[in-house]
Amino acid sequence: MAEIAHDRRTAGASSLGGVPELKALEARIEHLLGGWAGQGIEVKGFAPVLLDFPSVLDGVSVRLCWIEGETALGWYHRTDLGFAGRRPLR
Repeated sequence: MAEIAHDRRTAGASSLGGVPELKALEARIEHLLGGWAGQGIEVKGFAPVLLDFPSVLDGVSVRLCWIEGETALGWYHRTDLGFAGRRPLR
């Protein structure tokens, strides 16, 4: 998707496709992400992948958060603070 969009911006066209291909890729991503949302997973980004999992910690609403490249789920942030309030679980 990024390559098609970049090529279209810079060269006006892409050998990988055009608007129909972009729309098809967007629809596929939405479909995949929708399945995650149905399991309570909040997708916050996908380049890199950033996922939040709603939870409660010491009676406070939090999001357990994971970013691509981490080997374990070891971080959280208060729901109202977002990623900037990220703290280690341990």
